[in-house]
Amino acid sequence: MITLLHNPACSKSSCAMDYSLQFPGLAIQTRWYVQDPLSKTELQELVQKLQLPAREIVRITEKDFIAQFGTETLDEETYLDILVQQPQFLQRPILIDGNTAFIGRPPELILDYLSAKAQA
Repeated sequence: MITLLHNPACSKSSCAMDYSLQFPGLAIQTRWYVQDPLSKTELQELVQKLQLPAREIVRITEKDFIAQFGTETLDEETYLDILVQQPQFLQRPILIDGNTAFIGRPPELILDYLSAKAQA
């Protein structure tokens, strides 16, 4: 099962969602992660799949994030705790397929991945 972590308020995420709809033969689940936040365990698994530090999946340059947490680098656990409490700061869109995951920026990365998956 492929999962698309989606925020409809984000244009890049909406673009990725539109791309996913082009592949009705693929089992793609959409998770609106602001309404259905990831648990800390899910976030820990996600950073492992992404092979990125937690800081890289947080939108640290957003004005609201900076207002609350400043610009100092925080530890891994703190970033994960922030995402559990305030999921709107999660990078988006993110595609998860088994042990594979990536941030869809630009969203065409998701289109390319799904195209290849559909042809396989």
